[in-house]
Amino acid sequence: MRWRLHPLSLPLRVPLRTAGWEIARRDVVIVEAVHDNGQRGFGEAAPLPAFGTETLSQSVDRLRQWTAILSSSAIDPFETVRTLDTLLPDVDTAPAARCAVECALLDLAARMRRLPLWRLLADAQVDNAAVDTDARGIPVNIMLSAATAPAMVDAAHAALREGFRCFKLKVGMGSVEEDAHRVRLLRDTLGGDAVIRLDANGAWDEINASTALERFAELDIEYIEQPVAADDLAALRRLRALRLVPVAADESVQCPEQTRAILALGAADVLILKPMALGGILRARALFTEARAAGVDAVCTGFIDSAVGRAAVAQLCASLPAPLRAQGLATGSMLTSDTGQDDIREGTLWLPRGDGLGFIPALEDSSHASA
Repeated sequence: MRWRLHPLSLPLRVPLRTAGWEIARRDVVIVEAVHDNGQRGFGEAAPLPAFGTETLSQSVDRLRQWTAILSSSAIDPFETVRTLDTLLPDVDTAPAARCAVECALLDLAARMRRLPLWRLLADAQVDNAAVDTDARGIPVNIMLSAATAPAMVDAAHAALREGFRCFKLKVGMGSVEEDAHRVRLLRDTLGGDAVIRLDANGAWDEINASTALERFAELDIEYIEQPVAADDLAALRRLRALRLVPVAADESVQCPEQTRAILALGAADVLILKPMALGGILRARALFTEARAAGVDAVCTGFIDSAVGRAAVAQLCASLPAPLRAQGLATGSMLTSDTGQDDIREGTLWLPRGDGLGFIPALEDSSHASA
């Protein structure tokens, strides 16, 4: 098996600001696995250290090291995935790189079996027979990243016209009073039937967070992500216990072990599962199952990644048991260039009909052969 690495720099149309950081572009690496039979599988490493991943340079170093090891493996790609954690050294030091390698192998395995990836993930019958590959629809939310209240209202109206019914708004970048005003304005703009979810990105201490939740309580908020710092699980649990607004853990969900600690503490109503931060879609799928068993729901999201990374999460979502909340996958429009295009209609992301991820990504001619 041969491997190629394709580094890409994807500018954002508008810089994305949160309470703790701002990004104007996404630097990612598309990982391509080429089987001896010519079949190709793709994955993406889109690290974001603010969410606990490795840096881009660390990710590239690990990818070069790991793909050199895997190039000598003659094992079936699906079986290789099962042994990744024993085959690769320092595998938990670079979750974005691990996610990319795992995805490329799973994509390749699904294409070799003539299956869409979601069927492989859902433990479908794996054989050489063609299967029904009708597209599956995933409900998605749209992020309103406008910098001013009037621009937010305009963006909300535009999204309503496009058929979106679930809206995500960043909070925590100004005062609680300013946030309360913006959220009330958004509710008035959208009406009572639309779903609003908020994301504070750990902006507040516990006192300010409880004040904010009190202000938001009457506005019918689906949940608020990460109102306090990622490592303050005790405060997260106490805020959940107030029962003012459902609490979601986002940045706190940085590895499987801490995610299980959140479940054990009862610190969240919802888990935000990012395969790129967790080290792969199989880990995210297992944690989704554990959360549901514990009475906690989960939402899967991308990492402001290219179409390759988004497609991997969409295939994961399609493999999960219904019902699903709106998932965090409508971010492709934030990029000025991409490796593919999403099919989003009326607030639903429709998976392509092809095998594996469903499409072959558009990549630059130049690539860096790894092994």
